[in-house]
Amino acid sequence: TPITVRDRTSAAPYPSSIAIAGLDGFVSKVSVTLSNLAHPYLGDVDIVLVGPENQRVVLMSDAGSITSASSGLVLTFDDDAGFGLSSTNQIVSGAFKPTNFNGTDDFPLVGTPDIRNNSLDLFRGSIPNGVWSLYIVDDDERDSGAIFGGWSISIASTTDFPPRITRHPE
Repeated sequence: TPITVRDRTSAAPYPSSIAIAGLDGFVSKVSVTLSNLAHPYLGDVDIVLVGPENQRVVLMSDAGSITSASSGLVLTFDDDAGFGLSSTNQIVSGAFKPTNFNGTDDFPLVGTPDIRNNSLDLFRGSIPNGVWSLYIVDDDERDSGAIFGGWSISIASTTDFPPRITRHPE
């Protein structure tokens, strides 16, 4: 379903949700793809993924340069990508690590996500079935955009005991 990124407010729909059912076991990997993203200034677009157990990961916030007008972008967020989005350069289609350049963004109905673990690995070991939601806001004035092709989520699961979650000290 297309998502309208409205100027200086929440997107429509807000949230955009996908219900997952029928997966056995526990999450071992998650990736998210935005299809056909268009926006005059991507630095305005902030996106958080919320899992069925209310885990929250910022996929992108304040990424892209002031001249980062985009059209037709396909962005995949994957912890195995080589690097995150740029804060100063033009963003192009590809795979990127979740990227948050401003930890103080507030998402209506979600609040301010904890950025100490801004990795899709946060979902590892959780239950994959349930509602996964994408919350998108445009945090500045003068422009709006859309994700014309909507979004998709890829979830790998394992029937083994939950994978051990390793947290790195700060």
